[in-house]
Amino acid sequence: MINNKYAMISVAIIALVVVSINMSSSNDIDAENSLSKTIEISKASYDKYPAVWFSPSTGEITPANDGGDHPGEKYLYWIEPGDPEFEIPKKFEEKFKRNNGKYGIKYVGNGEALFNSTNEYNQDWGNIMYETDIFQTDKSPDGKRDVLEKMAEDNRVFYFSNPEGNCIIMITKYYGVYPDGRTDGPTRDYNLEFKWKKII
Repeated sequence: MINNKYAMISVAIIALVVVSINMSSSNDIDAENSLSKTIEISKASYDKYPAVWFSPSTGEITPANDGGDHPGEKYLYWIEPGDPEFEIPKKFEEKFKRNNGKYGIKYVGNGEALFNSTNEYNQDWGNIMYETDIFQTDKSPDGKRDVLEKMAEDNRVFYFSNPEGNCIIMITKYYGVYPDGRTDGPTRDYNLEFKWKKII
C-alpha cells in the first residue's frame, strides 16, 4: 500500500511538471507572437474598400472603409496594395510630420539577417530622414508598383517610430492576383506581405 501511495504521488508530480512545461512553452510562444509576426494584406483583409489601417506599435491591421471613421490613434498608417499606398494619411501629417525628428519611416537596409538581428534602434540611423510615406524612401523614377515589387525582391527593412511604440518591418511579397485564371497582365488586385517586429 505504501509503495502504491508513493507511486501515485510520483505520477502526480510528473504530471504537474509536464503541465507546467507545456504552459510555459505556450506562454513563450504567445509572447514571441506578440513581438513578431508575418502580416498578409489580401482580399480577406478588407471590408467594403480594398485597404487596411496598420498599427506599427502592435502589428495589427483592421479593415478600412473609404470615408469611414478612423479606428484609433495607434492605427497610424493607411495601406492600399492595389493603388499602392503605404503612408500616414494627409490629415495626420501635421500631427506626426517627419520634420519634428520624432516619428515616421526610415529605410535602414535589406535582408533577413538585418531584420532578425535588429531588436532596438540603431544610432547609425540618426542621419536618415523620417518620411511619412514608404515610397518617399525610394528616389527612383519608377512607378509605385514597380518600386514595391523591388522592395519585396530586396527584402527591404524599414524602421517605424510612433507615439505608441516602435517597430521594424521587412517587405517580403508583393504580387498581382488574377481571379480569371491569368498569371500576368493588368489587374487591380494586389497582395502585400511583410514581417513585423516590435523593437525598443
